[in-house]
Amino acid sequence: MHKHLCAAAALVGLASASLASASLIDLGPDPIVVSGSIFRVTPQFGGPDFEGASAVDHWYVTVTTTGHYSFNVLSWEFDNGSNSVVDVNGDGEIAFIDSYLRLFRDDGDLTSDDQVARNDDKFSHDGANSDGSIYGYDSYLSVLLDPGTYILAIGAYHMSIDDAILGLDVDNNYYPVSYDEDLDDFVPSDHGDYEITMGLVPAPGGAALFGLASLALIRRRR
Repeated sequence: MHKHLCAAAALVGLASASLASASLIDLGPDPIVVSGSIFRVTPQFGGPDFEGASAVDHWYVTVTTTGHYSFNVLSWEFDNGSNSVVDVNGDGEIAFIDSYLRLFRDDGDLTSDDQVARNDDKFSHDGANSDGSIYGYDSYLSVLLDPGTYILAIGAYHMSIDDAILGLDVDNNYYPVSYDEDLDDFVPSDHGDYEITMGLVPAPGGAALFGLASLALIRRRR
């Protein structure tokens, strides 16, 4: 109960800092890359259970053409095969999450009935590592969407639907993390960075054009 009360109190300041910075993104045939950070809201770095809640970011997107749209996350920075860290986004630090995505229709009153799709891992999605992902803990969505406005919620595993709507993952007590090579183990981090590549999935034959399109980079203000 105490953890939930602390997280709720932190949400007041967090909402103005995170949600106010979300801008409306028009999705089309050219891929768009957005970036942001998931912050640990109530850090207690000394505990073995990584006590604390974490933020949930909301990205607002518009669709004008019916089609399949993809949302591809890049965050995980530990290569489980070689047992080593990789700075996948080139920012000079190791700070990441095991991401979770939920997509909602934006009808002005966000509820669980508005959820369109969700995804935890990209293990089973061919070609989803084209964004530079090194492990399947990064999330991936490919979903048929009609014209309208949608809200893409990104948080850390396992972000519940209630957490996604609230904008705060009150039950997450592990991520974000970094990696301590001396300890050979994950350690708590105050934030975890991510990128999401999103856009209309090209029809057969249009993949080459999709790959040549310039990427627009939108940086979430911190």
